[in-house]
Amino acid sequence: MMEPLDEASFDAALDSFDGLSIVKFAAPWCRTCRAVGPIFNRFATECETQDPSRVRFFEVNFKESKSLCLRERVFALPTVHFYTKGLGRVNGFTLKSLGVSKRLRNEVDRYLGDSDHLGLLQSLHTTAISPMVRYADLISVIEALSSASKYMSAADDASPMMKKAVDTDERRADLERLFSLLDANNDGVLDAEEIASIAAAVGPLGGGVSSPAALITCACTDDADTQELDADAEAHNCPLTREAFVSVMISKAASEFNTPDKELLPAFRAIDTDGDGEISREEMLAAVERLSSLNLPVGGDMTSSVNAAFDALDVDKSGSLDYSEWVAMMSGTHSDYLADVEADVEARMR
Repeated sequence: MMEPLDEASFDAALDSFDGLSIVKFAAPWCRTCRAVGPIFNRFATECETQDPSRVRFFEVNFKESKSLCLRERVFALPTVHFYTKGLGRVNGFTLKSLGVSKRLRNEVDRYLGDSDHLGLLQSLHTTAISPMVRYADLISVIEALSSASKYMSAADDASPMMKKAVDTDERRADLERLFSLLDANNDGVLDAEEIASIAAAVGPLGGGVSSPAALITCACTDDADTQELDADAEAHNCPLTREAFVSVMISKAASEFNTPDKELLPAFRAIDTDGDGEISREEMLAAVERLSSLNLPVGGDMTSSVNAAFDALDVDKSGSLDYSEWVAMMSGTHSDYLADVEADVEARMR
């Protein structure tokens, strides 16, 4: 019998287990959930009996824990997520009525089989992943500033439940930490020079905007037209305050909330410089090399961290990363990374 989880027990249960936590999100009214339920339960019992110290199965009732499911970006049922302590979510997929046993066995074998990918994840500290998380964060910042009006308008149309899911105290605290990290001169605002440094670190400016000043103005001016700002950005330029930064980033999160499979695509494409649909180890190293121009604290040797991150993302051991592998690891919570950011900022300000 799988252990049921809800909002009150979810985090504590996953944090208390050192192995691979497998969570099925299902609902009593879901026909496919009812069809795959017995097969999933038999598979869970078999796995836990064979290797109880390395794998544990849980279940979340979507009907009773909608807020939790939204937080975990569950938009189809039945969804299965894999979690590891510290790294958060490392895999996710939706089951169909056919081929349930084969899909489950293949996915679990990727972590518990001969490659012992779970062992790699257990030995991996979040500092190894942090360069990639930070790169994705910076791509998101440039995207948010480039299309601020679009995101704000889309966020206004979002449902109250969706807005509640993205606009949390925890998310605001995370964004304020990120703002502090990017505020290189610690003056409480992001100016054109700081935005230019971010843009240079991640690649060309997006959204058809050609100047950092225009990016700031797009975020500061609700009804401004991007193309007009591009021509006359300096006249309207204003530093980006912490409040404005948090607001536009939350608007972006709200507008993209229903498409979690696409939110990491810009970062993936930015790293995939040859456009072949896969990230090589060399491309990842080159991306982090660009990131180093910002002098952001990473923790440990950069090359070693990137190599460890690549190995952690490359679940099928093919030597390159496809988008599904990238999303599986990068969409996790990475709470330790954010705590490291805060410590880094505090150290820099002393």
